[in-house]
Amino acid sequence: MLMKIIPFTDDLIPAVKAFNLRLKASGSEWAFFDNPDPLPQFPDASQRVSVECFLLMDDDFVRGAYALRHQDFLINGEKFSIADYWRPISEGIINNAFGMVAVMLLADAIKRQPFLFGVGGGGFNNNLPRFLKASRWSLCEIPFFFSVLHPFKFLKNIKFLRATPLKRFVLDSVAYSGLGWSGMKTLNAFLPKAKCAELLDIEICENFPNDIDELWNICGNEYALIAIRDRKLLNRLYPDHDKANIKLLFRNSGRLVGWAVVRNTKMAHHKQFGGMHIGSLVDGLALHEYTADIVGGCAIFLKDKKVDLIVSNQASDIWCNGLKKAGFIKGPSNFIFQASPKLSAMLGNFNGQRSTWHLNRGDGDGPIHL
Repeated sequence: MLMKIIPFTDDLIPAVKAFNLRLKASGSEWAFFDNPDPLPQFPDASQRVSVECFLLMDDDFVRGAYALRHQDFLINGEKFSIADYWRPISEGIINNAFGMVAVMLLADAIKRQPFLFGVGGGGFNNNLPRFLKASRWSLCEIPFFFSVLHPFKFLKNIKFLRATPLKRFVLDSVAYSGLGWSGMKTLNAFLPKAKCAELLDIEICENFPNDIDELWNICGNEYALIAIRDRKLLNRLYPDHDKANIKLLFRNSGRLVGWAVVRNTKMAHHKQFGGMHIGSLVDGLALHEYTADIVGGCAIFLKDKKVDLIVSNQASDIWCNGLKKAGFIKGPSNFIFQASPKLSAMLGNFNGQRSTWHLNRGDGDGPIHL
């Protein structure tokens, strides 16, 4: 029987679970969704976010799978529906006999929706970004910024700086000698701070209020590429029952000037952050002149939660400059934006446009691993 790609339906759940078990047994960390409705808070396309899952079947066996996560974006001021090429996975990662499955999955996805993107990827050298680049997709890095609050924990846990025995010895010496603490304190004294952050009123909300739409109408057209971030959509993306995402509103004399979604996560054996207590600025939107103050307000909020490190990935110059003005440091990024050939052509000068796009951990797969 020839392999075929079909929609994921309830009767195929046992086959998907068997697929995931084969992957796990072979040492893979990847798995596909074990039900056809992975995001039940997005029930239909009328909510401007919808998900379709597809399986590559070989008789009764699943050999690959992917999802399309459809969402409305503004691109150069016009609304388009594009899709995240979400969690594509092939049995070829554990069995060379299925090496063509990845090609078949991508070809099928492109036929269904030619305007595809991906956010994340784990760096340019990981399998999926390399495969997409070879398939003529365009790729660019989304900058990473961080702020160290507890140098000892940072030096003892930050994996990319502790890659060799020598580096671990040096960092341990700096940590235990107190040089890390004194050095970071000196550095922080010279880094800029958002001067008005403490003057803003910060409110935690369960659901985004009506004046979110007013802010969206002002800010949306500041970016050449941005996912729709109105009240209705945000309350779908960040529902009130999801307590991992903390929603903050920032007001100046009662006027909403920005919002942010942050996380406060105690890690354990994280591949990048070890056992640190991580604060993350996941998503946000603000009046341009308040961006640094919003970042600073998030930092104040997360500092009160006793986090060791605050991190954020942001594409636009508006947010990158806001992070710098709030005292964040730019570091190496493994967070990649990937655009299909047709989406890349729509965006225009791909390599020169990144600074005008609003992309962060709130896009694509969302704030996974944080």
